[in-house]
Amino acid sequence: MNKRDDVIGKWLVCFPLVILLWGLVLSCTGCAGPRVIFVPTNAPVRSGPGMVGRVYVWTGTEWELSGNAVKIPEGLYIWDAGDPAPTNVVRGL
Repeated sequence: MNKRDDVIGKWLVCFPLVILLWGLVLSCTGCAGPRVIFVPTNAPVRSGPGMVGRVYVWTGTEWELSGNAVKIPEGLYIWDAGDPAPTNVVRGL
């Protein structure tokens, strides 16, 4: 076995490791997407630009999730208000 074959053999072993390390480095540098921060209960937040999502709507007897996504206006305050279902609704109608 000559020196050239030895170099090629080492390269074939090291190359996959180099690719794996570069993949790990790139995924740790922020290329994976935006950060998500936990918001504690009762902490108000404001909607940002281009916010779109499904919302719950009061139907008179229960909260129903919308079938489509709606645009949330920028700057709208959002917070956990518990269950704000009206208490004076006559059920069963």
